[in-house]
Amino acid sequence: MPVPPAIAAATWPQRQAFWLVLVGSWCLRVLVWTLRIRLEDPQRLRVRDEGGPHIFVFWHNRLLLVPTIWQRFLQRGRPRGVAMTSASHDGDLIAHFLARYGIGTVRGSATRHGSAALRELAGWLRRGHDVGLTPDGSRGPRYEIKPGLVLLAQLSGRALLPMNLEYSSAWRTKSWDGFFIPKPFSRVTFIIGEPVVVRRSADPEEFETERRRCEQIMLAQVRER
Repeated sequence: MPVPPAIAAATWPQRQAFWLVLVGSWCLRVLVWTLRIRLEDPQRLRVRDEGGPHIFVFWHNRLLLVPTIWQRFLQRGRPRGVAMTSASHDGDLIAHFLARYGIGTVRGSATRHGSAALRELAGWLRRGHDVGLTPDGSRGPRYEIKPGLVLLAQLSGRALLPMNLEYSSAWRTKSWDGFFIPKPFSRVTFIIGEPVVVRRSADPEEFETERRRCEQIMLAQVRER
């Protein structure tokens, strides 16, 4: 594979990142080839296709197969999807990785460039693009929704679409989120929840109540924590 001119002229760390993403994406494709992926509740997928853009939400420790899920089940001729990644070096790697699957990125997090990133995501939603977020990423705590997700839903008026991946057999890393890596030839269940319309809040107490409600809806999908 020829090296893009921008990479050829890049610094050594940037070239390392390029090759790391390239090798990693090919390894993932080989792994995915061995997996048996099943969609749970295709009716909800059809309902989703009939509606406007949604905010896809999935826990950080299920992130590995999301690009594959996007290509196989969610893209379906719709405009390019956009995901939010952190503004860190790790976020650079993830952005390069997602680009290989045709997914755009907006850079930001709860601590860096968060407000600007949320406004940019809201703009993508207004233009008809689905966006994806890991509400507990990129540093946790695990399974705790950050306020930014609720703010984005309130700002854009778009529904959340909770999603989950469950594995018949998987390794768990020792990271803060207990990241899942499915074992070869395991079964994967892709679960789509019902769209969640986030209510507007008049004060911080109402906002926190809504945040917890969304969190509990997402947690109800999780079978292995």
